[in-house]
Amino acid sequence: MIKLELNNIEFSFENILKIKSVAFHEDKLNILKGKNASGKTTILKVIAGYSIPKTGSLHVSDPHIKVNFDDFNMKEQKKYNKFIKNNVSFIESTSIFYNDSSIKQNLEYFLRINGQKYTSEKLDSFINLMNYFEIEEKLYKNISSLSKGTQQKLLVIFQLLLNRKIILFDEPTLGFDKSSVLKFFELLKNLEKTFIITTHESNYEMISSINEIYMEEILT
Repeated sequence: MIKLELNNIEFSFENILKIKSVAFHEDKLNILKGKNASGKTTILKVIAGYSIPKTGSLHVSDPHIKVNFDDFNMKEQKKYNKFIKNNVSFIESTSIFYNDSSIKQNLEYFLRINGQKYTSEKLDSFINLMNYFEIEEKLYKNISSLSKGTQQKLLVIFQLLLNRKIILFDEPTLGFDKSSVLKFFELLKNLEKTFIITTHESNYEMISSINEIYMEEILT
């Protein structure tokens, strides 16, 4: 079942990006494949509301919503922002972290700015995911003392904790060792979410619920 679809998207910033049509499937790992600077990250930014196209439309099946970028007035913008806030998770990079604050402090802040409470249940889920990814650092450790790979794992965990229906990952396994890459894809395949991922990894090929999307096939 199609969860989210972009049609006739045109985006112009440093380069012009034109997408005729692309569909992302529900409860699957939707993998965006393509060369560097081919527009993969731009697609994630459009879905997350970070970048607004000049033309085109976005359609989501559940919750049902259609956004018309040809006439992106205040009403359309409010509708889009509400949808994103309740359904979409996207973090561009580890630059969101406060390096001089602890893991726990960053977690509390991240949940708060995303409208969620820091509860014992959230903390338990967070610790379970830390253990799953074999993160041994204590919660009081400052972010600045962590390796880039560990910070990247925390970025993945933070996104999953929001429990949104649509989760966008931009090269999520940068800095991961081979074992952690496998753990990442194994975890995702057992979650009933719609994932849209840009990656140069190929270790997801053992998963059956894959929808590979090649940029050269969707660009006009």
